[in-house]
Amino acid sequence: MNSGTVNFSNMSISNGLAKGGNGGLGGAGLGGGVFVREGTVTFENVAFNGSKAQGGNGGSVIRYKGIEGGGVV
Repeated sequence: MNSGTVNFSNMSISNGLAKGGNGGLGGAGLGGGVFVREGTVTFENVAFNGSKAQGGNGGSVIRYKGIEGGGVV
């Protein structure tokens, strides 16, 4: 959700998966069940079951003069 208002009630959110992208330093996994960037969210009698947010796999790390960065070596 990027903006606005939403209400969730009397429900289950189950088995959601947000997986970040692979490579570089690995992408963030955001919002396995619900992801709210901005806005207002209300939950009433909502069950979250088995959902997860999992970061992506990082690639090779390049070290140059003490600075690290992702990518292929």
